Amino acid sequence: MKKRLLLQVFVAAAFIALSGFLLKDDGPLNSFIEKLEQYTNRNPQEKVHLHLDKPYYSIGEDIWFSAYVVNAEENKLSLLSKVLYVDIIDERGKVKKTQVLPLENGLSNGHIDLSDTTFRAGTYQLRAYTNWMRNFDDAFLFRKEINIGDALHDKVMVDTKFELNPSSNGTVLKATLSYSNFDNEPEINKEVSYNLVYGDDKLFSGTGRTDSKGTITVNYNLKKDYTLNKLLLNTVFNKNDVIKVTKTVAVVSQAKTIDLQFFPEGGNLVDGIRSKVAFKAINESGMGTAVEGYVEDNDGKKVAAINTTHLGMGLFAFMPVAGQQYQAVIVKDGEQKRFRLPPAMATGYVLNMNHLDDENLLLRINCSPALVQDREVVVVAQSNGMIKYTAKIKMDKESVSSKLPKNMFSEGIVQFTLFTANMSPMAERLVFIHRNDSLNVKVSTPKASYGKREQVNLALHVEDTQAKGEVGSFSVSVVNQDKVNQVEDNETTILSNLLLTSDLKGNIEKPNYYFTAIDAAKIRDLDLLMLTQGWRRFKWSDVMQPEGQAHFKFNAESSFAIHGTIVNLSNKPIPYGKINLFVPSTLLLIDTVADANGRFVFDDLVFPDSTTVILRAKNAKDRNNAQILIDNRVGFASVTAPRTDDAKDAVFVSYLAAAQQRFGEMGKYGLINGRILLKPVEIKTSRNPPIYKSALPTISPPDYTITPDKLQSSTNVLNFFTGMAGITVRSNIIYGRRKGTEGPMLLLLDGRPIKDATMIDPSTLAGIQIIRAGAYSSGIGLNLQEPIDAVVDGPQYKGLTNIMSSAYGIVFFTTDWRAKAKPALGLSRLKTGYTLTKEFYAPAYDVPGQHREMADLRSTIYWKPDLITDEKGNASLKFFTADEAGKYLVTLEGVALNGQLVRKRYSLTVK
Repeated sequence: MKKRLLLQVFVAAAFIALSGFLLKDDGPLNSFIEKLEQYTNRNPQEKVHLHLDKPYYSIGEDIWFSAYVVNAEENKLSLLSKVLYVDIIDERGKVKKTQVLPLENGLSNGHIDLSDTTFRAGTYQLRAYTNWMRNFDDAFLFRKEINIGDALHDKVMVDTKFELNPSSNGTVLKATLSYSNFDNEPEINKEVSYNLVYGDDKLFSGTGRTDSKGTITVNYNLKKDYTLNKLLLNTVFNKNDVIKVTKTVAVVSQAKTIDLQFFPEGGNLVDGIRSKVAFKAINESGMGTAVEGYVEDNDGKKVAAINTTHLGMGLFAFMPVAGQQYQAVIVKDGEQKRFRLPPAMATGYVLNMNHLDDENLLLRINCSPALVQDREVVVVAQSNGMIKYTAKIKMDKESVSSKLPKNMFSEGIVQFTLFTANMSPMAERLVFIHRNDSLNVKVSTPKASYGKREQVNLALHVEDTQAKGEVGSFSVSVVNQDKVNQVEDNETTILSNLLLTSDLKGNIEKPNYYFTAIDAAKIRDLDLLMLTQGWRRFKWSDVMQPEGQAHFKFNAESSFAIHGTIVNLSNKPIPYGKINLFVPSTLLLIDTVADANGRFVFDDLVFPDSTTVILRAKNAKDRNNAQILIDNRVGFASVTAPRTDDAKDAVFVSYLAAAQQRFGEMGKYGLINGRILLKPVEIKTSRNPPIYKSALPTISPPDYTITPDKLQSSTNVLNFFTGMAGITVRSNIIYGRRKGTEGPMLLLLDGRPIKDATMIDPSTLAGIQIIRAGAYSSGIGLNLQEPIDAVVDGPQYKGLTNIMSSAYGIVFFTTDWRAKAKPALGLSRLKTGYTLTKEFYAPAYDVPGQHREMADLRSTIYWKPDLITDEKGNASLKFFTADEAGKYLVTLEGVALNGQLVRKRYSLTVK
């Protein structure tokens, strides 16, 4: 490996154009190369990309995704990790669901069922990673924000604005909520309840009614400083007795504030050296904003003009003088603001890079006159730990420069660093390299337009610049573009992610803008981004550490595994303790022995999600005084997704309206998500023994009973109510029907009324009993310790301490008293396993029985997560069009075996 790196250095040096650059055998430089090689080998980096079928969704739909895990050095599919984790996180920063998926040669695929028992409308974040990636900065995980509406239940959109105004004893928060339907008509005189929370603390709550514009205003005096985005406003909009729309919005100030940041090229301003200074203006939402102004010195003399050119970014050049304090002066919205520039150093170096033309870079190093003493410096260019260029330079004059061919570097971000002769870093500059040797991808169909419900045969051909076919793995999405309007610049694509955002910290606006219709202007804009964005996948101080000091908390998983530690009653590890794993559903039994630190692992496990696993441990002498500590996979700080004003997004509203039509059509045929809703098996009390300590009166037999054996296999009690006759679940609320109307059922946990059933762990229950409305005409003689309406909303419960026939039904949750007992020593019970992945449903209209009478109103027409090209670079697929005319957009992403990335779009017309 050392010889290969030195050869790269030698080849790089052969391109040096000017005499100031030279290369010779050098102890510090060779030592540095060896240490970088050791660091890269010790710290292999992985990147994850998820290709989704579309950019936004509704409750009741599925998120379909294909996963690509590559090594950071060459973007080749990674063989390091065999398990992938995909989290979906809500506005509160809570992980709502985690997918655990097997990786085969760096590839996987899956789906997330947006069930209304788990999700509600809002802004969510997808996060994907391997266990190995948890050892490094979580800023480099895959992240994507998605909007999820509720076309299944909601017919309401809410637009929220916040203002923060100082007061005599704090800050007044003013929230303005505007409600409208999908036709943009205001929701007038509707009750809204709300509460403001910060973490687990409820700050205040209240109710109000919308005015003639569908608006309600909430005011609260914040008596201390709170971190914005962690303040959450929870609202419940009561459209009628049946429809209640719940929204959670992070508080973001709409105050027109600006932060102006400066980034001297190379890192520092130096006295007497003309330098480029990039800047970025950020508004109150953290997005780039346009500004203009000037830079002045201590005497008020203007030395440079400030004008943004792209997404709040811009560039100016001037010659700084040490001792001067420069200020930027801008005028925004009629208000003048001043921002200080960093001071200039008395002496130093400036590293300058320019795109000379399409084929070459120009590298220039300037130094202070006092440093022109034949001192030597070193330039190193590397990409993800792989050295692409290095040279030792004798500074025998104040400025030396060289022309570097771009084909020396791989596509993506290249980090140029200027070192002293002893390899101490002095200046850095990021440069993005676009290559002209990308794969040629051809997507074709026999014709450009099709009729409704007509089969489309699509062919794919992938080849290199020499017309040689390339083998690769690809995913294909086909959507009705009239329903799913994708703005290509805003998309998170395999190119923008793996080549750009996965190596940069902070928010990148319109990441795919830099990869579509590339021209000179976009190359300049991308160079601005390189100047203003931080890059710290590793630090040079870490590279120079001795090899033996590397320590990783998280292993690269070669299979699904259960890790943990056996400890005694004092929580001290038990060396060589014995432990066995038992899976009741399959009778699988495995034994192992812990190591000297009490650590154990069961690997090569393959079973589906929510499988019950029982672990039993003893010490080395078979004594039952051991406890089991299972490793927790959650290793990241909570994330708060930014607020999205979905009511302003006409495209999203239009999508939800179309989804609502589709759900309405599917409802006519008892279908949702392409699945038939089956009625549950009705289990009467007469077939089951009474539940111990149940609050249900013995004279009132339940309509349904759910027994403990079924409860143990579930993670959400609401799953049992889906499809029950006369009962529906929406937005985590269980509704019953009485006399043709619908309302929330009364929920009792051990005889006490509760409002939210999602907090109940099914495995802690002895059973669930349900009495539907109308099953009792004379009331049930169950006396409660508090009025029902103290917990449960609804006029029919006002002041009641006795449940009468006015209820919409009653659900009795009974806790298993045995679950409260202290667990037996040496025993641990958990639910775990790989997440099950289903196949995307696409109708085949050439096969009988495909619901031909039902209108086909799909937005995602087809999804293929695992299309493989053969050795000639060919692959094919087929699908049927739906019932609506319009333009279909085919989007293909993937990775060739050589690591080259592919994204291709193709359109066809349906008439």
